[in-house]
Amino acid sequence: MLLAKPHATIPFRILTVTPLACVIVALVIASSAFAFQQPPASPSGDDPKAAQTERAPSPQVPPDKPASIDGQPKAYLKEPIKDFGTTWAGIDLTHTFKITNTGDAPLNIIKIKPTCGCTIMGQYPATIEPGKTGEFPFKLKTEKLKKYAKHIRIMTNDPITPMVQFQLTGLCRNYIELNPDRAFFSKVFGDKTRNKTIKITCNVEEDLVLELAPAKGICRFECRLEETKPGREYELHVAVEPPFTPGFARDTVILETNIPQQPVIKVKMAASFLSRFEVRPPEILVPTIDEESTRVVFFSNNDENNPIEVTGVTIDDDKLDKRLSWRPVKPGGQKFEIRLTIPAGYSPPVEGRTLSITTNDVDKPEIKVPIFPLTGRQ
Repeated sequence: MLLAKPHATIPFRILTVTPLACVIVALVIASSAFAFQQPPASPSGDDPKAAQTERAPSPQVPPDKPASIDGQPKAYLKEPIKDFGTTWAGIDLTHTFKITNTGDAPLNIIKIKPTCGCTIMGQYPATIEPGKTGEFPFKLKTEKLKKYAKHIRIMTNDPITPMVQFQLTGLCRNYIELNPDRAFFSKVFGDKTRNKTIKITCNVEEDLVLELAPAKGICRFECRLEETKPGREYELHVAVEPPFTPGFARDTVILETNIPQQPVIKVKMAASFLSRFEVRPPEILVPTIDEESTRVVFFSNNDENNPIEVTGVTIDDDKLDKRLSWRPVKPGGQKFEIRLTIPAGYSPPVEGRTLSITTNDVDKPEIKVPIFPLTGRQ
């Protein structure tokens, strides 16, 4: 018996997915999503520098200095500092600075401001064209200079750096050096002579010969010249002698030399002559006002070797006597503050009142300060 041949069947196969294939599929999906989220391309195309230029903010130009249509000026100083080194005092030093306009618009010089009167400006261009260089000459007068650093400020229409600066530096030596260069006496009082000494040194090879020029008029300073090292060093002795009249005195002594570059030396002298005790202000002026006010008086002892104490303060007016207070403001009996409270509407009589300060000093047990109405005293 013949049996029928069964129909052919297509076998069903189960696909096996490996872990590596899963990773690859996940990366493809993620990259597609990232590309979908990217913003549109920059107008600058694929050039990264062009894109960066497109995003960068434009320079901020001050309202009073608008940028040129054709571009902007730019001030460039190749050598902003000039060091003259060590030179003799009294010689005029000169130097020319240069400013180059490296921009693409005219550079206008608005203002030049030296920080010292010893720096003198020469002729300079008002405008520097693009790519051009302008010269700025200066002269430095050195009569009174020692170690120095002089600044010169230049204001321009450069929107980025509107001010640039030059600098002149160096050290000046005198042919004849004074140390110190003047004689100053502070707080001169009492019955003792005060002295100052100025050392004079010759800095050139030639031997120095000095002479005191005759004084003109009345001078409150005594001067004596002494040669300490023949031809090289002198000492100028300056003194003030009692009795001292309170006030301020100044004068100049002239020294004549044999050095052609410095034939005359002028030495300034000054002194502040004081009383042993001082009251500031020396009198109290009271205006009539509708509110309470305060007056402050300072009592000073200029003799540091003899401290004092304020033992009392009184006023010959019952309306003011209980409105007084005082306290030391410097230790060691040197300075005191007296405060007086003036009631509203108060005015002292025309003949005045007196503030009395009593102390423990034998020579000056009492100091009187007058009090007057302000009206009629101006």
